[in-house]
Amino acid sequence: MKSCACMLMLATLVTLPVANAAQGAAGEGRAWGVATFESVGVYYNRAAAGECVVKYRAVEAGEWRDGYPLVYDPREKQYRGSLVGLKPDTEYEVRLEAGGERVEFR
Repeated sequence: MKSCACMLMLATLVTLPVANAAQGAAGEGRAWGVATFESVGVYYNRAAAGECVVKYRAVEAGEWRDGYPLVYDPREKQYRGSLVGLKPDTEYEVRLEAGGERVEFR
């Protein structure tokens, strides 16, 4: 019974969204993050457009840091990746660039 409760708590923690997802023309979330302990899963819905560059920083920090480029999943028409080694209880800004288009979210 304890393992079931732990799995439920873990599943709840893993699905907490990052606030302020970038919106598409129809108001659908186009780019967003899902917090998992000290990392964020990053998702970006769009057609393939070559490499998707990732930059991130703590809110109000000066310099942007480079993340690993997102990987494109053609089945979902979505770029995906992760930012790891983040500080707990810290809000981050994320910038994605692909095909000449830039989106940002927190």
